Amino acid sequence: MRQIKWTLVVIAVLVSGLSARAEDERDKDIRRLLDLTGGGQLGVQVVSQMVETFKQSIKAPDGFWEDFMNEVNPNDIVNLAVPIYRRYLEPGDVKDLIRLYETPAARKFVKVQPQILRESQEAGSRWGQQLVEKVMRKLEAAQKNDSGSPKGKK
Repeated sequence: MRQIKWTLVVIAVLVSGLSARAEDERDKDIRRLLDLTGGGQLGVQVVSQMVETFKQSIKAPDGFWEDFMNEVNPNDIVNLAVPIYRRYLEPGDVKDLIRLYETPAARKFVKVQPQILRESQEAGSRWGQQLVEKVMRKLEAAQKNDSGSPKGKK
């Protein structure tokens, strides 16, 4: 009985060691993928854009936002992303994506992606502003028509 107990303990230790090595390899691959895709830097770009919005709506002491951005570290963003990628991507998926992002076309895409995102957000902002103006004109026209109509006057 004692021998079985020790055998089970040894097996548990070996299995947990193998599992930890597999997890370490998987996390390493995910980190490689995030590096190839510029994940950390894109995260910093998103935070920076959010800060610009916050500056307009949140009153903060002088230097706060600069200090805040100085604390933003791409490695912290990657560390937050690894378990999320792990939850949704199988090890084979990650390896396939690494092969994809090692191609010249994907490397070019990663290089220009920040500009694409910035310009897309700017275009979306302009479109949103135009949409607001269009809806406001419609509402104003409807109000003018309602105020001049004999509705409610009996």
